[in-house]
Order: sequence, then C-alpha cells, then structure tokens
Amino acid sequence: MDNLYASLESRYELPQGTLFAIQNAEGSGDTAVSSKGAKGRFQFMPETAKAYGVDTTDPVSSAVGAAKFLSDLQNQYGSFKAAVAHYNGGTKAAKAVLAGNEPPAT
Repeated sequence: MDNLYASLESRYELPQGTLFAIQNAEGSGDTAVSSKGAKGRFQFMPETAKAYGVDTTDPVSSAVGAAKFLSDLQNQYGSFKAAVAHYNGGTKAAKAVLAGNEPPAT
C-alpha cells in the first residue's frame, strides 16, 4: 500500500504520508463502521463514498477516494489543515480551522 499511497499523494498533490496518517487516524480496517455510520479504513460517510465511487470494503478504492476527496477539499478551502479538519469533522471543523481555532471535537 505504501507505493499506492505515495503515487496517489503525488498525483493529487498531497503531502507525503497523508494517506497513511488519515488511515491510522480514521479507520480500523476495511469493515470498520463508526457510531456515526462512517465505513472502512478511511471512514467514508455513505454519501461521500457514493459521490466518489468508493467501495469502502476495498482498500484500493478507499485510498483513491480519500486522495481525491482530500484534494478537492484542499482546493475548496485553500488550506491542507482545513481539508483534514473537514475530512474528520465536516464543514464546521474546517471553518473553525480557517478562523484560527481548533476544530470542535467529533
């Protein structure tokens, strides 16, 4: 997976190590389901998984979707930190980071 992650990070202009860090922070395996309904190793909410064509039980599909989603968020916010905050906690979290605050606990 390391080579896949490095390739995706390069392709989507994400800092090196991003996908490994997100996977470790978000997921606990391909079949993990959070109390809020996020699924898989990259913890996709069903709507986001559908929008990005992610099969949350497939590690490659999940990694590709996570890279695309993070790239889109980074472009949307103009901030990698806000993109990661959104990935973890949604729009509210990203807006908090952009305002110079800590994101609310999720």
